Amino acid sequence: MPIHLATFCVALCCVCMAARAGDVPITVDFAKPAGKIKPLHGVNNGPLAVGENPDLSVYHAEAAFPHTRLHDCRWPAPDVVDVPCIFPIFDADPDDPKNYCFAKTDDYLAAILKNKSQIIYRLGTSIEIKTKYFIHPPKDFPKWAKICVNIIRHYNEGWANGFRHNIRYWEIWNEPEINLMWLGTREQYFQLYETAARAIKAHDANLKVGGPAATNVGSAIVKPFLALCRDRNVPLDFFSFHGYYNVPGFLSRDAVKARALLDEYGFKTTESHLNEWHFLRSWNELRPKDASKYPTVREAFAKTCNADGAAFCATALMQFQDAPLDVANFYCADTSPWSMFDTFGVPSKVYTSFKAFAQLAATPDRVVCEGAPDDVVVCAGTSADKKTATILLSNFRSAQQSVAVSLKNLPSQMRAEISVLDATRDLERTREENVAGEKAMLKIDLASATVVLVRLSTQ
Repeated sequence: MPIHLATFCVALCCVCMAARAGDVPITVDFAKPAGKIKPLHGVNNGPLAVGENPDLSVYHAEAAFPHTRLHDCRWPAPDVVDVPCIFPIFDADPDDPKNYCFAKTDDYLAAILKNKSQIIYRLGTSIEIKTKYFIHPPKDFPKWAKICVNIIRHYNEGWANGFRHNIRYWEIWNEPEINLMWLGTREQYFQLYETAARAIKAHDANLKVGGPAATNVGSAIVKPFLALCRDRNVPLDFFSFHGYYNVPGFLSRDAVKARALLDEYGFKTTESHLNEWHFLRSWNELRPKDASKYPTVREAFAKTCNADGAAFCATALMQFQDAPLDVANFYCADTSPWSMFDTFGVPSKVYTSFKAFAQLAATPDRVVCEGAPDDVVVCAGTSADKKTATILLSNFRSAQQSVAVSLKNLPSQMRAEISVLDATRDLERTREENVAGEKAMLKIDLASATVVLVRLSTQ
């Protein structure tokens, strides 16, 4: 079985010394290192959001999101981050700081950086599902690129009373192959990308530029985009793509495809970013064309963030550990309908699964886990001093599984704290037990749509 990462699906957890008949044996061997747990629990959008409770900073800090991508930002209204928001009059002088509106975006970014999350700044504009105000190609590509460079100067070099945030990742546009995001031709996007990428790298070769934030790795734009960058030697430090599925394994499958494409086109050192992903049952459920179906949309969105959604996300985050991914960003973590928080800022079960994963990532020295049955993922890690360890299991949608988790080569006698996330519990601690010796074992009944976190600490 491949080794997987982060989360435990369980209906009943107990610790004892002997396996039951029919238990599936899983071994966690603390003496066998398996590299590092990759912190791939990034998100889209920061903790300042629209709504009656607009500050989610406490939650963002608790989940320790490693990367925050900026796209479709909506705080305090749709007037932050996007190029037309910061430079609203395109015919103005791009070298005059007075023509830029930085203040609201300054505050938005400050809240992200306070939590030590690394920003991925999408240069461009947000989606327009009905309107068509800003998704046309800029009138002057070199001028647009200069505006982007000045935005970088403001946030990285102090220009225009700015900052030295050292933002490394700069993404050029989003999903240019769909008319909700780009009304120009494919060739016009390629020209814009090339113009902006060259300008940014000429300004600071150490910055990382990338795109095209494709709707999926199989999009018709992907291969021509990679061919353009290869044939014209256009900078491509990271390749970005999206995935919305109802099967978590499809996300890791796409990561493998993306890496193969990058290698095929000669981009062997280019990073791979899955920078939008989400549990999606059906697009038609969420965006019905018939207004009479609108009353069902709230329930459809709620289902993406219930226990099924939590187990989906936990499973995906674990599977990412063995996928060729450098960065991943869930969509999203503000107060939009797509968020892991509701419109009032209340965290969902999906948020709780990310919080569980963050606890796993806090014990980053991964160890070997073997024997997990189909549809069950397991991952474990220890702290550098071996005084704490974390084990996680997830069962997304399979029939209930009974497993016996052998704790091999425990550093010492440890205290196990077992917490469960399911339809009725939000990472609720269900029991504590002492575990020690070569026959230490956790017996776990893994129900569908359950996530369980086991925290081990020396006594």
